[in-house]
Amino acid sequence: MAAGLLQLYRLQGGRPELFLKEFLQNEMSQPVKLSNSLRSIEQQPKNPLPTPKSIKQQPEKARQQESAATKLTETSTIEQWHDYFGQMFEMYESRLRENFGAHFSELQQLAERCTATWPKALTDLYKIQLLIDLSSRIDEMYRRSQSSLYAYYYFNRLYDIAEKITERVVTVLSKADRQTIRTECADRLEETTKILHDYLCSNPQAVMNWLFSYRYIWWNLLHTPSLCDKEKVRLQRRLKGLGVPAKQLDLARLGIIHL
Repeated sequence: MAAGLLQLYRLQGGRPELFLKEFLQNEMSQPVKLSNSLRSIEQQPKNPLPTPKSIKQQPEKARQQESAATKLTETSTIEQWHDYFGQMFEMYESRLRENFGAHFSELQQLAERCTATWPKALTDLYKIQLLIDLSSRIDEMYRRSQSSLYAYYYFNRLYDIAEKITERVVTVLSKADRQTIRTECADRLEETTKILHDYLCSNPQAVMNWLFSYRYIWWNLLHTPSLCDKEKVRLQRRLKGLGVPAKQLDLARLGIIHL
């Protein structure tokens, strides 16, 4: 191992980070130059990001995915919305590669366009649901990167995005009319509790701070007697499950204590 490290250090004039950078570029089937701005990526003619102005010039698959948003409305189920954003997440991931900041920003802009005509209460609630869903996908990217030579590289960038998502959750809830959400979107609130529960208990090894998001959303939006009772039942059922990892059991116990 020491010999391998020494050989790596000798490459590229004693700068192994240049070797890693070159190796990463060669590994990509469609390399994209890393950039700190979305504009530089959009200027690349081969892989333009989907926008209303450029939709006609995109590949057929991208056009179909983007046009699917026109079929989704405020009455669509949360599963339909998350399926759609899951497809867009994968498409943007393949286009933006390691530029996670642009990746996250583009999905946020897409969500704003899709919900522009919705009632404000439903828009705010859906923003929370989408952030929870994006958090889970960030964790999945983190898990996939663990077997990669660039695990540390990915972790730092995904951790930055995880912090931005957490900050965004706080911002959205602080500006939302929470009482109106509880009144006008009662059925969607229960959907939110189920999604939040699933992600809390299914991500024991994660880059996201799920316990913070879980408790913050419950404290500021979901804490009603009926929703709390249902969540307690789900958490207690989790504790009685067979083969549940210790970390998940700890999270379930903390959830019960919170409620």
